Amino acid sequence: MYFGRNILAILTLSLIISIPFFINSCSDNKELAKQTEIADMLLGMSSPVVTDSTFKVFDGTRYVPQPWPLDNYGLSPLRIAYPPSLWGQSTSELEGTTTMPDQEKLARIVRDAAGNGTRNMVINIEHWPLEGDQETVQANLDRFMTVVDWVKAEDPDMQVGFYGVPPIRSFWNSTKNVDSGSYQEWKQQNEDLQLLADKVDAFYPSLYTFNDDKEYWVKEAKAQIEMARHLNGDNPVYVFLWPQYHPYYEEFGGRFIEQDFWELQLQTARKYADGIVLWMPRKDKEDWDNDAPWWVATRQFMVDLGKVE
Repeated sequence: MYFGRNILAILTLSLIISIPFFINSCSDNKELAKQTEIADMLLGMSSPVVTDSTFKVFDGTRYVPQPWPLDNYGLSPLRIAYPPSLWGQSTSELEGTTTMPDQEKLARIVRDAAGNGTRNMVINIEHWPLEGDQETVQANLDRFMTVVDWVKAEDPDMQVGFYGVPPIRSFWNSTKNVDSGSYQEWKQQNEDLQLLADKVDAFYPSLYTFNDDKEYWVKEAKAQIEMARHLNGDNPVYVFLWPQYHPYYEEFGGRFIEQDFWELQLQTARKYADGIVLWMPRKDKEDWDNDAPWWVATRQFMVDLGKVE
């Protein structure tokens, strides 16, 4: 047994030492992703958390009307309740307010989703901050939990969660060393939301892309998923992915993510999460491009999962 452990340690150390040189020889980022996957496999970390049949890809796109491919490539239905349908106002218009949504409007959305056979629901509330002074956090936490109660009162079987929280997303603190003060602060902020984490049925962390740093994106994605599982390991984690860069940086905003980067995002989610919410802002059907690189990659991803033939 001792001898076996030494051999394993030597092999592992040799692999770790060789990885940087091996990676430097890769010609592109697609090859890097492939070789990283090989390294993970050799270290015994290659198995995804769920099977292909269990892994969900939800349709969170907002095309009007819906393009034919989105209805025929195995995507699962998902109902997202946005502020205009709950308050009659946009998120920016609601900034700084604490008014509860219209309970009857929420109930109608729940009934409509259930009537259409949709059992998963995401509620988009971004104007109630869950970080900052403790009094504000607690008050907003109570509001979030009340919204869950309202959904369950209308339909106890509806699986409900919130877009982006919990866990709280922190681009910088979540990627720091786990022993650092920054990471521990982020961890505590999330643990302060434990009551909400125990109340929702699923987590929907946002993993939208702000720049083309692939390594950083993977690191932050893994941190978000790991934190969600730390808060409640019984809940599935469905990550929001958007095939365009977030408009935060003018250099990238609105541009479609390169195909190899998008493939890396899909495969990272496949390995560590329970599913994906494929999201896009409202678009006309005429904007659909069946040969767009992101959709070509997504289509193959669905085929590989066995969702379509």
